[in-house]
Amino acid sequence: MHLEVFAHADSNWTDKIDRFGGNLFHTPQWADSRRSAASRALFFQLYDARRDCLGIALGIEMWSPLPVIGRYSKQLEFETYPAVQDDREELVHAMMKQIISHARGRGFRRVVFNSYLTRTFLKHPGDMGLKTKPRIEFIIDLTRSDSQLFSGFSAHHKRKIKKARKHDLVFCGSQDPQAMRQFRQLQKRSRDRRLERGENMAVREDGYYEELGKRYFAADLGTVFMLTCDGRPVSAAFVAHYGPQALYMYGGSNDLGFEMDAPILLFSHIFSCCRERGRRIFNLGGVPEEARQPEAQSHGLFRFKEGFGGAQRICLNAVADNLNPGRDKLLNLFKRLLRPKVVFDAG
Repeated sequence: MHLEVFAHADSNWTDKIDRFGGNLFHTPQWADSRRSAASRALFFQLYDARRDCLGIALGIEMWSPLPVIGRYSKQLEFETYPAVQDDREELVHAMMKQIISHARGRGFRRVVFNSYLTRTFLKHPGDMGLKTKPRIEFIIDLTRSDSQLFSGFSAHHKRKIKKARKHDLVFCGSQDPQAMRQFRQLQKRSRDRRLERGENMAVREDGYYEELGKRYFAADLGTVFMLTCDGRPVSAAFVAHYGPQALYMYGGSNDLGFEMDAPILLFSHIFSCCRERGRRIFNLGGVPEEARQPEAQSHGLFRFKEGFGGAQRICLNAVADNLNPGRDKLLNLFKRLLRPKVVFDAG
């Protein structure tokens, strides 16, 4: 088996996504959403001796935009594992191993394999020198009816939905930039509440979400779903979708939506809407495996996602680090040389 790497998807790439059961993070549309002055997409294909394609992967090459440093700071990141023939673990393993070898030969510092939407669990990641961190994904089967899904919700979630339905909440979905801005305001308020409780919540700058919405909406890869009260948004979620799958990416609620228990009701509506649009699987995203523990900071998020009654899948985020130690030393040297000198005026 041998690996081939291209800067663009070939004309049969979409067919290969379908053949190997790929997901959103294998698509050229998603690759386009990640292009920038300091990143580009790389399309990987694994072939056997007869030139039959056995698997595909889509990575993002990233580097520092700073002069000189950029060429020494390259890293390669995959949002999901390779999609391979018949989901064979040995092919995933072989493809990852060849990708790491390729990255080492091309001067990359590290390779990151995230595990979003993957169906493969790596049994022997240490054989490739990978460091792993387990996480839990929550999978909702949208082939089940609304009543069947509701019957699987926790007693807590059922109670919250009944309470939320007493309010005059209106559900809608939009691919409009204004909806993304409204979602962003709700997300900020959710962040602030978590900070007030002493929790951490990493949130990017406004420009990131503006650009994300613009690119995802243009490619029909994402939708903002929202509940409003008297015409004002109170709870919203940004959901990505491709083929039969949908993926919850970000969410937020203002204080009124939180008091109304709008978030749980919102997702029950989202499940219905995604089913109507032909999705068969809804992935609620993941949490670190340690979130199961009551003392964990993200335990509340674990309980929120667990309460919808979906299947829980253990996945491994994996990193191959320190691929080129010599380049790391040069990079650290350049950083020290380019670091601004601070001069104190003692006068």
